[in-house]
Amino acid sequence: MTEPVLQLRGLRKAYADTPVFDGVSLALAPGEFVAMLGESGVGKSTLLNCIAGLDEVDAGDITLAGHAVRTLAEPERARLRREHLGFVFQAFHLLPHLSVAENVALPLRLLGRHGAVADAAVQALLAAVGLGALGGRSPAQLSGGQLQRVALARALVHQPRLVLADEPTGNLDPATAEKMIDLLQAQVRASGTACLLVTHSASAAARADRVVRLTAQGIVPG
Repeated sequence: MTEPVLQLRGLRKAYADTPVFDGVSLALAPGEFVAMLGESGVGKSTLLNCIAGLDEVDAGDITLAGHAVRTLAEPERARLRREHLGFVFQAFHLLPHLSVAENVALPLRLLGRHGAVADAAVQALLAAVGLGALGGRSPAQLSGGQLQRVALARALVHQPRLVLADEPTGNLDPATAEKMIDLLQAQVRASGTACLLVTHSASAAARADRVVRLTAQGIVPG
């Protein structure tokens, strides 16, 4: 039996005495594309941050690429993110002092990958998201939709084991959004990457292998 890329067991998160979610359990297999729906405020973005080890849960277990995230010190969590995780943030989190191409290349550089092969991977992904001619620009020179596509390229460039995508099509027109889902799906199929896509888009969710819904009481079928 194939080991899950991601395994969540009984996660609980609260702020003070206010619960965000409880009893969250989910497993993603290699190459599985799962869409997560949920009402605003139910904690979808918080859950992604907890999976990545950027935020803490109050109870439960998170296993990512065979590593128990909650047991890791921050340097080990950072290494796990570098090696195995691609994250598309709602707020993009591009570095303003780097060019578009340098932002996309950052995961490769952090893994010590330089040279022609790395550069070719960056250019291929920029072309795939429709920004092949804009690699030399700064993030400040791009629109919100273009920034979102750069963030997606950066998340995929090092072929991670898991991609966490937080509303990656939220700033895109329908045609471009469809192309970005095509790209995500192609990555999943080609390299066995698992993808957890948080979305409010019915059309994006329809492309997933499985749809789940996050509620205050846990995850239920979508």
